[in-house]
Amino acid sequence: MAVKFISKEDAKKISQKQHDAVTTLVDELHTNASDYAKAKKFVAQYDKVKAALKGHIPEGANALEPVVFLGTEADAEFSAQPNQRTIADLKAIHELVGDDVFYAIATIPLKEVDRYVTEPEQEGVVEKAPTGARKFKLIPKE
Repeated sequence: MAVKFISKEDAKKISQKQHDAVTTLVDELHTNASDYAKAKKFVAQYDKVKAALKGHIPEGANALEPVVFLGTEADAEFSAQPNQRTIADLKAIHELVGDDVFYAIATIPLKEVDRYVTEPEQEGVVEKAPTGARKFKLIPKE
């Protein structure tokens, strides 16, 4: 099985050992694709059952305490809920830490920037870089 590259320069960068490793991985994914799909279904069913069990947590249960359900073969525990912290007074924080620290640690959601600043105005002040996960699919050979 061959490896298809975007450019000839990229093709030159890979050694035969890397090529063989990539080929082996692709073949393994293809061979076991149905098993992986079954595992995904099993995980989805596990998540559904877990969600159903979570639905049995009594209303008003103390969020700071774990909830334990007893079974015959095992017990299931939902941990205490973690605390969520939010800043109640942004101006006060600014005054406490000063300008230098405040601007070093402050973050502004880009969604909010997009609401108030047009794309042309963002040139030079908002950086763009390709990030995130690539989508994956297997393409069976005919």
